[in-house]
Amino acid sequence: MSQLKDAVKVSTIFLVCLTIILLSITGGIGYYFTHDRQLMAKNIKDAIDKGIDPMSVRCSYASETDNVCVAYAYSKQGKAFSIPDQPISIKK
Repeated sequence: MSQLKDAVKVSTIFLVCLTIILLSITGGIGYYFTHDRQLMAKNIKDAIDKGIDPMSVRCSYASETDNVCVAYAYSKQGKAFSIPDQPISIKK
């Protein structure tokens, strides 16, 4: 009978510890993403105050699969690297 009580006690302690670990991991991940979003919002506000394009700040936090930022980067690349209509002569 005492072995059964010990087994129940050990399994209860194990489950409590496992629950604490899982809740800590979940809380840490939630805090990380919440803090990341707050930092992004602050940086976007600072960018607007300085006259920097806020979309570029937003896209610096985005993943590579974010369609909005992919389209934004493509549109910026097209303007920066457009091919001129007339040939350019380089003087030496």
